[in-house]
Amino acid sequence: MKSDRTETTSRMSLLMWLVGILCAVELTGCFATAGSDVVMKYNQTPLTVSIPSHLTPKQIEEAMVRTLVGREWHVESQSPQEVVGTLNHSSYQARATLKVENGVIKILNESTYKGKPAVPEGWLENLQLDLKKHLGQPT
Repeated sequence: MKSDRTETTSRMSLLMWLVGILCAVELTGCFATAGSDVVMKYNQTPLTVSIPSHLTPKQIEEAMVRTLVGREWHVESQSPQEVVGTLNHSSYQARATLKVENGVIKILNESTYKGKPAVPEGWLENLQLDLKKHLGQPT
């Protein structure tokens, strides 16, 4: 009888641990702050990535495209100066613009969550990390 209780307790502990991990993963992947003022504030000081001086405009464009595609974003438009990507997931309509400006790539945001302006912070941070990798920088 005691072993049945121990086994049930172990299963419940494992189940609670798994639920906790899933919640943490979900929050990390798409944590967002909402409101048009939040989006405006984010875009005033967006995430950036420095561009190594030895890269050509074509290499920079390719790195921006690989970054979006690698995270399963759809590339809407691309040029050596700007790549726009979208990602529709759950109630998110995410839109990020990777824009070359003054030796950096700015990660600008025009996303919504349930139709309201939002900043999907985790997703944008993932784009920043991947962009650094594709540009050959340490993360």
